[in-house]
Amino acid sequence: MAGLWETADALRGNQEPSEYKHVVLGLVFLKYISDRFEARRKDVETALSDPNSSDYIPNEARRLQFIEDRDEYASHNVFWVPAEARWESVQAQAKLPEIGQGKPPRLPWRELVTERSRNGSLTPSAAQGLSAL
Repeated sequence: MAGLWETADALRGNQEPSEYKHVVLGLVFLKYISDRFEARRKDVETALSDPNSSDYIPNEARRLQFIEDRDEYASHNVFWVPAEARWESVQAQAKLPEIGQGKPPRLPWRELVTERSRNGSLTPSAAQGLSAL
């Protein structure tokens, strides 16, 4: 949780606390869905890489296709998180020297909203709310 706080603080910059609550709530949500995504990704990768598994795929390139397959996540009710929207990407942005010098970087809501709206798992009102962040 300390990493979450440090990332949120670095992204805050000169933003007013009343405005910043939206960023913090967004970061908590992003961290949650990223953690679930990474846990599912590890499960898929483990199953596909284990020669004793019925899901084993010997061809590494094909295995990587399945690891990035959105259906592998949706079938377990897990948000698909595009690479540029994953938690480690947000953490990397928090370490940039320009953070805190003005407007914070845009959080990856557009990518998440687009993805969830495309597969019908995000209501229009929820999509509109996330897009505003």
